[in-house]
Amino acid sequence: MECTVEASRKEEPIEMPRWRQRRQVEMGRRRSRTIALVLLALAFASPASAQKLHEKVPVLKLERRPTGPPVILYDSPDGKPTPDGQPIVPSNPNELRYGQKKSGDDSLQIGRNDAVKLDSRTEKEGILNYHAVFNPAVIPFKRNEAFDTLVGETELAVADRRLVRLPLLGNRRIPGRELFWGSVQVQFRRGEYLPIPSVSPDSNILTAATTPRVKLSFHKDSADNYYVKAEHDGLVRLTYLMDARSRYFTASLPIAARDDQIPTKLLRPLSKTLQRRAEALWSMIGVSRRQSYSERIARLVRYFRGFKPGTLPHPLTEDLYTALTKSRLGVCRHRTYAFMITALSLGIPARYVSNEAHVFAEVYLPGDRLGWLRVDLGGGADGLRVHNSDNKVAHRPGNDVLPRPQRYRGTYSSRVLSGQPSPGNQIRGVPRTYRHVRNPPSPKQPGTRTRLAMVTRTRILALARRVFRGEQLEVHGRVLDPRGVGIAGLYVQLAIWNRERTEIVSLLGLTVTDERGEFRETFQIPRQLGTGRFQFLATTIGTSQYSPSISR
Repeated sequence: MECTVEASRKEEPIEMPRWRQRRQVEMGRRRSRTIALVLLALAFASPASAQKLHEKVPVLKLERRPTGPPVILYDSPDGKPTPDGQPIVPSNPNELRYGQKKSGDDSLQIGRNDAVKLDSRTEKEGILNYHAVFNPAVIPFKRNEAFDTLVGETELAVADRRLVRLPLLGNRRIPGRELFWGSVQVQFRRGEYLPIPSVSPDSNILTAATTPRVKLSFHKDSADNYYVKAEHDGLVRLTYLMDARSRYFTASLPIAARDDQIPTKLLRPLSKTLQRRAEALWSMIGVSRRQSYSERIARLVRYFRGFKPGTLPHPLTEDLYTALTKSRLGVCRHRTYAFMITALSLGIPARYVSNEAHVFAEVYLPGDRLGWLRVDLGGGADGLRVHNSDNKVAHRPGNDVLPRPQRYRGTYSSRVLSGQPSPGNQIRGVPRTYRHVRNPPSPKQPGTRTRLAMVTRTRILALARRVFRGEQLEVHGRVLDPRGVGIAGLYVQLAIWNRERTEIVSLLGLTVTDERGEFRETFQIPRQLGTGRFQFLATTIGTSQYSPSISR
């Protein structure tokens, strides 16, 4: 379906004369109904081509123009008109900017540190500010920075800073993995590797787009910190589609996990001094090497979730790790720091992961189809304010199967994860939960086995014809199999295509079909769209059972 952007509610629509509109519609009816879409990086590429390690981010284009009745988009009354075909980076003074860290007090500039030395300020913190960049929003758990080793006794670092280039896998959902849209501002410096947030340590980057358009490459280090590089200087809007294993968010601890199943490259030995200090505390924590791998993790989580904010004696009479572990005092960063050291001393790969508001841990679960597990240990703060959460939904993983002592249940991160209300409105800005399903159901298997995926049809059933920029647009559609039966549990991404430039200019978001194969979501039309006609597209992401398809 097509759309035309206007400059203001009070002005007349900026569109073609009626005779030209009729001619365009008539010409559209005569066009071929076959639409080939190359959306956001090799959407329908073969598996062989999708795995190229030197894949460039392509221009987002359609090989043929879609047809359909026009949808009229208007500018909001307070929006600034933008020439058609000249998208700009939205100006948002309260949005984070990813890039090299600046000197001075710029709380919105996000960089990455070579190492971090933990402090001893263990008292309760004030209001924390978290900026949502993913949809669904993984509040407050986006991965800005991760450390996987210690230098000396108190300094957290990355074991291997060498970067590995990542391929773009294309527009497909892998079974057992969930999809997340990311949208960030990046302050590029030509040829430099700049940090970007991620959802999980083994997330694949499926597709990406920038405004203005620049060529990108993606990379990560040994702690799975993600980076982007471009031969460009200046501020750029980066929109990318990531996936993540569902098991990363919540997984039962494997009964049969063994130490000899851990990849050697993940083991991080401590210094002899720190190892002795940790071993001296094992009996107090209730852990030992004689216990099973999973039991060690469960006991560690129970102990370190039992921390509370408080004041350490000053000056300290012993090292920081020992003081924290014995007193069980501290906020999220202190719990995670002490947890990580103790886990490493027990031979369990563990990480310290942080963002601007929260710190949490990751532990490695050896075994088939397992891997890293996110472990929240709670924190201590007066409240949490979530910014940039409009038009997003909150990601809700399954039930937390790890021990949850009473002290942990009242923390802000535990309340966000469980969806519990906070007393005194201490937590604000958390969006609603994903409406359809927490984890989309697997599509029904076709009746007979075939080497080819079953064909799907994506239809937009209802879409407003006249909408202003910056306002809400409700989209209702359906995904059908060849028999006309709705297909449940398929992801559908929605985008706006520029007719004149024949490319995608805005990615609106992601939804999923319900049990009848229908999707109904409300998205905000970007203010930065120029005036003119656009095409609205709904694209079903393929699976091993069902092929991708695009609305007509």
